[in-house]
Amino acid sequence: MALRQAARPLDKVLHRCSVILIVWVAIAGGTAVSGMALRTPRNTRPTKTSHSISRVKVTDPGQELLQAQQWVEWGDWNRARDLLAASLGHSPLHARLLAYYAHVLNAFGEHKQAIEMARRGLKINPRCGECHLYLAEALGARIKKMNHFQALWNLPKLRRQLRQALKEAPHFPDAYWGYINFYMQAPAAAGGSLDKAYKYALLLGRYDAVDGKLAEAEIEKARGQMAQALNDYRAAIQAYPRDPRGYFHLGRTLFLSGHFRQAAAALIQAHQLAPRSKVYRAWFAAELVHLHHMTAAWRLLQRPHDGNRLGYFLVAQALKVTGQNFDLARQLLALYLAAPPEPRQPSRKKARQLLASLG
Repeated sequence: MALRQAARPLDKVLHRCSVILIVWVAIAGGTAVSGMALRTPRNTRPTKTSHSISRVKVTDPGQELLQAQQWVEWGDWNRARDLLAASLGHSPLHARLLAYYAHVLNAFGEHKQAIEMARRGLKINPRCGECHLYLAEALGARIKKMNHFQALWNLPKLRRQLRQALKEAPHFPDAYWGYINFYMQAPAAAGGSLDKAYKYALLLGRYDAVDGKLAEAEIEKARGQMAQALNDYRAAIQAYPRDPRGYFHLGRTLFLSGHFRQAAAALIQAHQLAPRSKVYRAWFAAELVHLHHMTAAWRLLQRPHDGNRLGYFLVAQALKVTGQNFDLARQLLALYLAAPPEPRQPSRKKARQLLASLG
C-alpha cells in the first residue's frame, strides 16, 4: 500500500493514498518522509477490467476514465494525465473524471490544482465518494507543508472528507485504505492502532479479496511478522491465481529481502499475467540482472515505443549492486534523467547520486 539503504531506494515507491501519512507526519512535528503511505499505488494494482480495455483511442468519458486508471496501474502516469485533460475538454462536468484527475495531479505534486479539480467534482455531485477521497489526499499533501499547529487546525477538514468518502463509496477499496493508513501511521495517543487497521483490512477484503490480503500483509510487516506477511501474499495467490498482484508483492518483498532466486518465480508470473505493466516489467528486469541474465533483462527494457523509466533506474541500480557493466548502468541513468518525470519514482537527485557512485 517501492532497494533499502544502498540497494533498496525504491521501497517507498509502491505505496499510494499518502494522505494519512502526510497528515500525521505534519502533526508529529514535520518529520521528513517521502510522502507516500503504505498503500500500493495504482500503477502496481491492475483492476478487474485491466485486460478488457484496449489501448485504442476512446471518446466515452467512462471508458476514458477506465483507460486512464489502467495506464496509471501500468505505470503510464504521463499518458493518463494527458488523456484525462483531453477527456475533461469535452466532458467538463464529469465528477469522477475530475476526481481521478485530482488524484493524478496530486501524484505529480500539483496539489493546488488537485484540490480545485476535486472541489469542482463535488459541486457537480456532492455525493461523489472519489471526489471526497481525492480531495482529502490533496489536502493532506498541503498539510504536510504546514507547521504543527496549522496541521492540527486543518486536520478535521481532512477527516470529514475521509468519512464522507467511505459513506458515499462504501465499495471503493481506496476509501478503506485511507483508514488503514491512518491507524497504521497515527501515534497511539492520537488513536493509531495496528489492530484497528487490521479491522479495516478485513472490511476491505469484502470488496477486493486480494487487496485485503495485501493490506493484512502490510500490517504484519509493521508488526515485524515478515513470515506471516509472505503467507498473506501466498494466500492471495492460492485463492486468485490469475490476479498478478499477489505474485508481484510476494516477489518484490522477497527481492527486497535479498532472496532473488525465490523472487524470480513470482515476478515472472506477475509479468506474464500483466505484460503491459511497466512496474512489473521493471522489477522483473532488475531481478534478471541479479540472476546474471542481462540479455533477457535488456530485452524487457527494449519494447518498441514503450520506454520504461522505472526499469532504467532499477536495472542500473542492480548492475551497481552486482558489480556488472557500469557503462550500461551509466547509459540507463542518462535515459532515466532525460525522460519526463513520473510519480512514485526515485528523484533526479537519487539518480544523480547513483550515477556519481559509478565513478
